[in-house]
Amino acid sequence: MSNANKYTQDGGDITLRAWPNGRYAYVSIQDNGLGISEENQQKLFTQFFRAEDKEVRAQAGWGLGLSIVRRMVEAQNGEITFESKLGEGSTFTFTVPLANME
Repeated sequence: MSNANKYTQDGGDITLRAWPNGRYAYVSIQDNGLGISEENQQKLFTQFFRAEDKEVRAQAGWGLGLSIVRRMVEAQNGEITFESKLGEGSTFTFTVPLANME
């Protein structure tokens, strides 16, 4: 959510969705912000990676957020994926196991 907020221009849209699917909860964050180039998508979850784009560099950050999120999700046996088009926005989706209530 923080990245969606940082990289979506004023007046843009951010949508958060969550739903159960079997034994997992799915969470999706979609924005119509800057989007991510295909080149940068290959490096996105690398620690300390930040795109060289002027709009990205205008925002404060260390390039750690997505690498930490990925590790947290995977530590819970979940997965994180994304789709993005430069100039059109991004959608990040992650899964985490639902608690066993038995």
